[in-house]
Amino acid sequence: MSDQAPTGQAPDQASTDQPGPAPAANDRVTSDQAMNDHAATNHTATDHTATDHTVSGHTVSGHTANDHAVNDHTANDHAAHDRARHDQAPQGRAAHDRALTGQSKSDPVKIRIWSDYVCPFCMLAEGPLEEAIEGLGVDVEIEWKPFELRPHPHPTLRPEDEYLPAVWQRAVYPMARRMGVDITLPTVSPQPYTRLAFEGYQYAAEQGKGAEYTARMFRAFFQEDQDLGEPDVLIRLAEEIGLDGQALRKALGDGTYSAAHQDALREAAAHRIQSVPTLLVGDTRIEGVPGVPQLRKAILDAQAAQEEQATVHGAACSVDGGC
Repeated sequence: MSDQAPTGQAPDQASTDQPGPAPAANDRVTSDQAMNDHAATNHTATDHTATDHTVSGHTVSGHTANDHAVNDHTANDHAAHDRARHDQAPQGRAAHDRALTGQSKSDPVKIRIWSDYVCPFCMLAEGPLEEAIEGLGVDVEIEWKPFELRPHPHPTLRPEDEYLPAVWQRAVYPMARRMGVDITLPTVSPQPYTRLAFEGYQYAAEQGKGAEYTARMFRAFFQEDQDLGEPDVLIRLAEEIGLDGQALRKALGDGTYSAAHQDALREAAAHRIQSVPTLLVGDTRIEGVPGVPQLRKAILDAQAAQEEQATVHGAACSVDGGC
């Protein structure tokens, strides 16, 4: 694993995102090279550049008028027909109403952010994310996504070796000071595997506490020097944010969320995630700790695209003359 940005791509470079074929399992083998001085804002699992585009699409649905004559219908038939038509075309009517009033309704802008709990830049990405959203007036939905920089059996890093202290002195500490974030190189050695912690994340997300769980993991590792590879630690931290510790203990012991975590890793592979943090804001991809203006622009662009789609697509004409 190299803690440098992919070759030839700036770590906070934005691009359009489109899922490609998932790389073979051996593509995730990591190497531990030193980080480039000019691109030390993310952790990467491989040395090569991965281009990723998200395919966005829409479905245009319409309703076809009944071809048979209505003269033979009884009054009851007409009523039943009207009720059925009313139930079948809510999206078409809503789009028609929006077109008449000039209003648009779109879903929240979704931000997906891939991270690993042992990556300091992922914790540092929280600040710009919050700052970009604050006061923007856009409904935003943030979803944290798992990515293991060093999955078992690949060895994890040791803070007593030269590599980690050098990276922290050169890149992590200067960035943290600029942001006013309290963060310290953990002394846990070797650094923990994060599979179990991510299985805990799946449980927390199911309970509606995925973001809170993620923030707690970052603080525990980088501010409290806690070992996230220990089940007892994970259970105690989960209880602190209001989760059922015993239910989590049983789930971790039984592997209840193992399949869900593996599915999440396959999703990361399908998007060719090679470094963390990586954010997808609508169709825009940002690798590395994002800049606030860059992130705001991506959010506003995504909102504009969604509003255009909500206004233009999905409109339909109905047999009662609404069009």
